[in-house]
Amino acid sequence: PMGDKLAIGHGRGWRLLHTEDGTTIVDEATTSVVKDLTWQPGGDLFAVMPQAQVEPDGFQWNVVRWNTDGLHRFRVGNGGFRRVTPLGEQYLIMTGYSYGPLSWDLAQEVVGPDVRQVSGVPGDLEAAADAQSVSWVGEEGVWQLHADSLVPRKVHAYDAYRAIATSHDGARMYVANAEQVECLRAEDGSPCWPVPVQTAALPIELGASADGQYVAVGLSSGQTLVLSATDGTTRALVQGHDKQVAALAFNADNTLLATGSWDGTVRLWSMQPLGQSAVASTASVD
Repeated sequence: PMGDKLAIGHGRGWRLLHTEDGTTIVDEATTSVVKDLTWQPGGDLFAVMPQAQVEPDGFQWNVVRWNTDGLHRFRVGNGGFRRVTPLGEQYLIMTGYSYGPLSWDLAQEVVGPDVRQVSGVPGDLEAAADAQSVSWVGEEGVWQLHADSLVPRKVHAYDAYRAIATSHDGARMYVANAEQVECLRAEDGSPCWPVPVQTAALPIELGASADGQYVAVGLSSGQTLVLSATDGTTRALVQGHDKQVAALAFNADNTLLATGSWDGTVRLWSMQPLGQSAVASTASVD
């Protein structure tokens, strides 16, 4: 959250690096791909995987927590997970491939309140930067969950969105289907932008800057499209990867954009100034 560390999940584990020089803090190997990582606002990092890890003594775990005290591994449910995000300081919200969302009480280390939608399974979910709300898209439309109510609310009925990002306060949702990106008001699902933004390649992942200025769109072409969060106008298009961009994140002061790709690299793009050619540094996870 402070921009000084970069967490990378990959097919054989996960790494935690210093952003400034790329030196390694943690490099953990797993027998399963790490599907997602998320930061709590306070600085704790969580990673999830779709299959449980089994230690030599028989202990099984599918979630790992990192903070300055070290690593803590624990088991949630009987399956694995594909997405994870914080909800306030108390809960994690997670989804699998055929169930969810599921809440996990971090203080008690037990399953939390039932926050599932009426039917269907989320495809992608994302917390607002303040972690006070979580939004998701899937086969039953667009939903939002607030930390103060823990009751999911349906925002929009359209069921073909494949990726979502939210504004800092959760008031706006940026969503993508197979052809375009658009902005919805969380209050009533109405559009925020004059028109949706058509993309030249399949949108894979979305990320929103904490200051409300930008939305980044990772494309199947390996390009990253940076849009104005206000009206959807294009601010930049950068080519930094040979394969699809599968992960995006802005740092806290919006000076850097991190893009992770199936080509085995993570790139850090300078956002200062946006109008000039972006300069990238590369961290390989190969």
